[in-house]
Parts: sequence; C-alpha cells; structure tokens
Amino acid sequence: MKKIYLIILLCAISAKFSAQTYSSIGLTLGGYQYDTINSYEDTLKFVFSGLNAGAFGQAKLRITYAGDFGAASEFLTAYLPDWTPIAGQTAPNAVGNDCETQVDSLYFNAALINNFLPLDTFYLITSPNVDLFCIEQRVKVELIYDYCIFGTPTYASFSIPNQTTCSAYAPQTLVGSPAGGTFSGVGMSGNVFNPAGLTPGNYGITYTATDLIGCTTSITNEVTIANAPEPISELVCSGSSQALTFSTPHVFANDILLGSTIDTASNITFSPIVNSPTNYYYATYSQPAFYMIDTIIAANFAVVDHDITSGDDRGGILIGDTNVYILGDNGVSRFNLNLQNEQYINIDNDGMFNDLTTRKIYSFSNAQNDFPTNNFGGTFVASKIIELDVNLVPTGNEVALSQNITIGYGNFNQSLMLSGFSEVMVSDVNNDFYKLEIVSGNVALMGQQAVNPYGSENWMSWGVLGYDGSDYHAFYRSNFSGIVDYNFGTQTEVDLDGFNDWSDLASFTVDEQTNRLYFHYEGGTSTFGGFSETLGYTDLSDTLQFLNGVVSCPSLIQYTFNTVNLGADTTVCDSTEVIVLEPGLGYSSYTWNGVNNNWNVFPVSSTSQVTLVVVDDANCNLTDTITVTFDPCDAGLSEMAEFGVSIYPNPNKNSFAVNAGLLEINSIQLFDMNGKMVGDVAVKNATITTINHQLENGLYLVRIVSGNSTTTQRIVVQ
Repeated sequence: MKKIYLIILLCAISAKFSAQTYSSIGLTLGGYQYDTINSYEDTLKFVFSGLNAGAFGQAKLRITYAGDFGAASEFLTAYLPDWTPIAGQTAPNAVGNDCETQVDSLYFNAALINNFLPLDTFYLITSPNVDLFCIEQRVKVELIYDYCIFGTPTYASFSIPNQTTCSAYAPQTLVGSPAGGTFSGVGMSGNVFNPAGLTPGNYGITYTATDLIGCTTSITNEVTIANAPEPISELVCSGSSQALTFSTPHVFANDILLGSTIDTASNITFSPIVNSPTNYYYATYSQPAFYMIDTIIAANFAVVDHDITSGDDRGGILIGDTNVYILGDNGVSRFNLNLQNEQYINIDNDGMFNDLTTRKIYSFSNAQNDFPTNNFGGTFVASKIIELDVNLVPTGNEVALSQNITIGYGNFNQSLMLSGFSEVMVSDVNNDFYKLEIVSGNVALMGQQAVNPYGSENWMSWGVLGYDGSDYHAFYRSNFSGIVDYNFGTQTEVDLDGFNDWSDLASFTVDEQTNRLYFHYEGGTSTFGGFSETLGYTDLSDTLQFLNGVVSCPSLIQYTFNTVNLGADTTVCDSTEVIVLEPGLGYSSYTWNGVNNNWNVFPVSSTSQVTLVVVDDANCNLTDTITVTFDPCDAGLSEMAEFGVSIYPNPNKNSFAVNAGLLEINSIQLFDMNGKMVGDVAVKNATITTINHQLENGLYLVRIVSGNSTTTQRIVVQ
C-alpha cells in the first residue's frame, strides 16, 4: 500500500513542475543588452539564448526604449526571425514627451518559437518619423513565455456555440479540451455561460486545463452580448389598443426568439389588451443595402463658399434630411440641400459620420462621452457611437460597440471614414478596417486594405461605403487620382469618374433623395468652379436596393392594467353587524354608487348592491360591484357571534374594552360613519383589549379582526 501512495505522489510532483517559464533579455550581435538607434528607420537586432521547444500560449516581448517617441507616428514595430510581423506597435509617451524611457509589451503566439533556432535574430524597426536628437536613444528587449519540459502540450481549447448572443437568451453549455479543466469569466458557473443580466459588450471566457504529461495551458475566447433596445413597460387601461411609433423600422413578435413575427415597421398598433400582463417582444431593424456608384455626372451642379463662416477646411462632410454640413477650423457650416440658408454651428467634433439609410448623424465617443476634437492628432479609443440632432448635439441615443476601436492617424497613410446604409466603415491606427452595424453596434474586422486616401487637413478622409451583394466597396478620393472604387474582396481599384480636376477634394458623400454627390475642395476647379473653401454638389448615377434586414437582440414590451376588487358577494349573519368594504389605497378617485366622495372604505349596514368606480394612475376607470345580504342565518351564527364578542361600555367617553371571549384579537380598526379610518390598533393575540381614544361625540364603527374572522359593531361616543 505504501508503494502505491509513493507512485501517486511522484506523479503529482511531475505534473506540478513540468511547465516552466522562459524569461531572457535579448543581446545585440555584439553581446550588449541595449542596441542604439543610429539612423532613420533603423533596424535593431537581438538574439535570445536557450530558446526552448514546447513553447505554448502567449509570448510577451517586453520593450524598454528611449528616444523620439512622443507622438503617435513615432513607434517601434517588431518581427520574428522569419520576418513575420508581431501585431501592434509601441505606444507614444503618455504625455507626449520625447527622450524619456518607457516600457511597452507586444504579444504573439508562443508556438511560433518552436520553429526557430536558439540564436535566431529578432528585429525591431523604428518608424520613419523617429528623429535622432535625444541623448539616450536605445532599445532593450526581454522575451517571456511558457514551455513544457516533457514535450508538446495538448493545448486547452473550447468552443462557444453562439459567440454573439443576447442577455435575454438561454444559457450555453461549454465543452473544453483536455477534459477536466475549469472555466472562468463573467457569466460563468461551472461550464455554463449565462448571459442574463450582462450589458452589451465583449466578455472573455478562459478555459484552463492540464494534459496527460502535466502541462497546464489556458485559452481565452470572447463572447459578445449584442445590443438590444430599451424594454418597454406601460400601465394601460383594460381593453385599450396600444400604439408605438419609432423613427426607424423595428421587428415586433409574440416570442423572445422573434420567430412569431407580427410586423416589421416603424409603428404598430397592438390588439386590445385583455390580459394583464400582455407581453410582446421587439428588436431594432436596419437595412443594409446593395449600393454602387455608377458614374459621377458634371451636370446640374452648384457650389458655394463656406470660408467666412466655418473657416479653413478641416475634413468632414455630413448629410441630413434637409441639410448638408461641412466642417471647418472655426466650426460647422450648415446649408440646406440646395446650398442656401447657411447657418453656423459652434461644434468641434472630428468623429462624425452618417447612416445614409436614415440620414441620421452619429459620432464616435468613449466611456467618458468625449468626442475626437482639435483635428485629432493623437489616438482615441472609441467604445460607442452617439446620435446627434440637426444641431449636432447628442440626442441621448447611443449604441455600445461590440469591441473598442483605437482610431487616429494611420501608421502609413491617412485614415478613412466610409458612411454607408445602416453601416459605417473606418480604419484604425494600424490601418485595419472595421465595419460597424449602426443599429446593433456589432463590429467586424475587415483587415488591412491597400487604400491610400488623399489627405484632408484632419486625421482622416470621408467617403462612401458600397456593397455589390458579395463584396464591400470603398468609394473615396485616391491620393493618386480622382474618386475611385476599391473592392475589399478582390483588393482591386478602378477610377470611377473622368474628372481629373478635383483640386484637393478629400471629403464627399451622397444623398439618395436628390441623387447628388456632395463634395468639398479648396479653391476652384475648371469643372465646377469654386471659391476659397468650396462646398458643392453634382448629379450622381448609382444603384440602391435594400436587402434583408439585420435584427438586434430582443427586448420585452409589457402591458399591465389594474383591477379593483371588492371581494365576492357576501351574506352577513347578524342584523346588527356592519360590513366595511375596502378596495385598497392609491387610487386618485373613489365613486360609491354614483357619488364621488373619495372614501377609501365604505360601510354597509343593510342588504344592498354596491358599485365602486375608481381612477388609477393611468387615468383608467376601474369598476366592481358587490352584493351584501343581511340575513338572520338560521343555520348558524358567525364565528365571532358564536364566541361572544362584546364591546363595553357602550356608549363610552374616552375608552372602551373589547372582549373576544374564546377568540384572540389581532387588530382593531375604528371608522367614522363616512367610512374614514380614525384609528388602527395592532393587538398581539389578546382576548380583552382596552382602547383609549380622543374622538368627537358621535356614532363610530369598530372592526375587530381575529384570524380569518371579522366583525364590525357600532359604538357611541358621548
């Protein structure tokens, strides 16, 4: 038996120590830790001794660097020995200072290390804008990764059945490999991911498992909780028909999965509400479009100058239902669609774009509700988009992005903003393009593209997003020609127009209402003329066809209504008893048998039918009728009467006693003859209770409660 225990112990020790961490500082080819930046676009070389096979997980290249790295265009890029680029780049100094030493890290798949020899060279290259004026301009690197001693590990893996889901949807069961590992992350319980209660955004789920040779590996995948409209909950009147109106189309359904669709429209009227609650479900609906610009026609054109109002051009053009906007250094000029009635808007926002379907205007924003401003010379982490009104002021409507996008000047050329139909595309600081669904906030990476926009006097140029049913297209002003059509699928580009005289045009958009291309350039051209700062339009031939819509996550629409209930018809087995009807508190009006006296209780002392009408918070009239019958009840007396409940003295002056006989009293309530409660005494299971009062002379009702039994008797105060 001792031998068996020993074997188990040895296995446990082996498993614990079979995974190790490699950490080594790279040396230059001359054997030094630091390599000096000696020239523009300098290539720095490092080797690491003792690179180990069995590397797994994520490797980190920690970079310590000093030099001219104060701006976003000043950075280091890194490459593996086979010149595979490591994703990302070093960040500029946080406060824009040059020459200070700072530390940053880049990450890559550690398994790639298994392909290299121990003395293979890693490379770092400075960007073209890194100058050579600092006293210290040097770089040091450290490589850190995990590796398995006994061989290649079986890497942890798992899949998420629905990587994009909704907080209203059912939990998902996850299966990891190797088996026996553990899941962690927000929404995880065991191996079940429950999206309930999670706000829209990305959530990392990590699976950690140990394989048969004792190597422990982890993997993290993301699940996206998509956006949903705000839930609707309304108190209504029973039998009323309810209508909803929105500015954009929505899907309405009877079920949360939107399988039983009622309608897709901007407004809807539901059938009369006869059950409380009545539930429906709805989701926002956007219409991506087949859209292609065919030709630009130099006809029916017009131009206007905006320099006096908004100042020098800045880059940025927007279209609305009745207006076109152009951004300048001093603010925004707003014209009507015929370039008349110019108005000045004192707005500084370099992150605006259009939904060409609705012609609504949006802007990128961050967690602090900031906008990119001041010609936007740095980087900006966009986490949401905010809708703007006709004065470019936030409406309060915003959509969270499914992932953050770091926007700003691209590494190698101007960034590009493409307004589309229910979609927009933008390139980030690494020249990766992202497509955003405006309604849902879902973000899709389109990768790096071979576009080279003509530079505006801002961080990006503005164009139009197209779609041919298969591939997306960028319609933009090329740095090498005029307006071009770039196909994202084939990565090919063709000239779109025959005009060579666009001056410095870098911003344009389209308007389907007028079939016009709206554009900006500085000065005049031989084609359209112009002024100092020229805003213009010309005819456009294009093709637009809306496709099947994109639907967001669902939200609940719930209608409820109040009822008033006086209880079931009742028979009183004592001709001396009084029944007090209590419909409850909180109604704005009480009408008893046609008299609006606003009593919240009503005494009944003889056989009668009582009808109550109340008005609730939704201004609904609620009605109930009860019949109270006073009868000698020869078959027997009420429980209270049977056990001899009595009040004495009666009449009384300042106090009286209640004797419940064989019963125990729970509470005693006093009412005047108008039904108004004038006293409420809680009693702890007593049989005799004395009530002291300061009541005016007159007739009162005393209601005595014992368990489920009640009786009401008259008293006289003298």
